[in-house]
Amino acid sequence: MKFLPLMLLAMLVVQSANADVNSSSAQRFYDRHAEGWFWYKDPKKVKPKSEPVETAKPSEKPPVEVLKIPEAVSAAPGPAPMSIEWFEKNFDEIQSRAMDNPTHENVAAFYAVHQQMMHRATKFADVGQQVLLQYPELDPRNRFSTSVSGEKQRRVAANQVNQAIFTKLRQQNGGIMFFYDNSNFSQQMADTVVGIARRFDVDIQPISIDGSAIPDQRIKGLMLESIADEGLSEMLNIAFSPAIAIAIPPDRVQVVAYGTLSTDRVLARIPATANLMGLITDPELRIAKGEVPNAPNAALRTDLTDIKNNSTEEILRALKNGGLR
Repeated sequence: MKFLPLMLLAMLVVQSANADVNSSSAQRFYDRHAEGWFWYKDPKKVKPKSEPVETAKPSEKPPVEVLKIPEAVSAAPGPAPMSIEWFEKNFDEIQSRAMDNPTHENVAAFYAVHQQMMHRATKFADVGQQVLLQYPELDPRNRFSTSVSGEKQRRVAANQVNQAIFTKLRQQNGGIMFFYDNSNFSQQMADTVVGIARRFDVDIQPISIDGSAIPDQRIKGLMLESIADEGLSEMLNIAFSPAIAIAIPPDRVQVVAYGTLSTDRVLARIPATANLMGLITDPELRIAKGEVPNAPNAALRTDLTDIKNNSTEEILRALKNGGLR
């Protein structure tokens, strides 16, 4: 086991002695690792001379045409993103893309835009609630009572207006025209018309579109004698039967309802028709609809037809001129 250290010590002594004889050999063997490590040295290999080989010249290639990409032209300025104008212009396309190709990305893009607009709508509703509390004249709900007692009062007021309408009809020899045919729908509507005649003592003139008679003799006895159409419905532009119209001699006729409706639904439509014919005034029509008398109504007190532009300031100026606080 002592042989290896003694051999290494002898090699070091010899190497130190040779360093004084030949200074060129004093290089550290770490600096000569390119020649070989320790006792091994690779002899330099001499490359055999070879005849030069003529290489074929590469054939000349035609110049490659580089595709020139035109510079992007800046698009005309459009609506601001997420504005109402932008939403109306782009939402249908975004939704259609998500429906036609429902990838995660397309559907996520749709919901992202949808939620943005929902957020804006909610914000608008929140601010709107505050505004309507500050300016009750702008809230149409304040003009109507939604309580049970309020609904009863509305019915009473509407009945009084209808009483006044049919009173004026009798005074002007007017009444109700009932256009019918031989169908179950016309028979059902005949019951409705008779209900109105009983309640308000108004004349009902039945007009047969197809020449048929009213089969129920009990109902027939509460109406005037039925007459044939003979082109009257076409002249009055009656689209189909059954139909109910208010008539005032000699030639004023206004349709109230088509099809089969209950008595209450027909009576609810009569005031608006009577208003068109001049039988009741606008305030009477509002009472018939259940509007609370003297309720705040900015639409009646404000004239926006003379505003100079659509700016917020100009609109608010018109509201203040109308008495808005």
